[in-house]
Amino acid sequence: MFRPAATGTALGACLLSFALGAAPAPAATRTFSPVAQKRGVLVYELAGVKPAAVRSAHLSSGKRRATVTARKVRAAARAGRLRVGAPRWARGRRGARAASSSPKLVVVTTCSNAGTEYRRIET
Repeated sequence: MFRPAATGTALGACLLSFALGAAPAPAATRTFSPVAQKRGVLVYELAGVKPAAVRSAHLSSGKRRATVTARKVRAAARAGRLRVGAPRWARGRRGARAASSSPKLVVVTTCSNAGTEYRRIET
């Protein structure tokens, strides 16, 4: 049996959920190892990172973490190489111990296809 009031209400609720329920773009995480480490400076090659897509970044090694500003990572992505001072907890390591525990750069970006219909809706 057809009930216009119930059908209209259900249809309205469904349309409202589509209009208000737009999810933000999913984030992608990229991890980079240093290509050079000398005198307290870490160098990372940022191949394939679009500057406009960078949302945040940090250095990570074990349980330790140090924030790197997104602005600095965006500028480095344009140049292709990031030079950053090593945190105090990452300095002074030598030999195999330095190679195994060197801080990794973790870059959080928007979805790789952020130009498509999955991008964040501006309101």
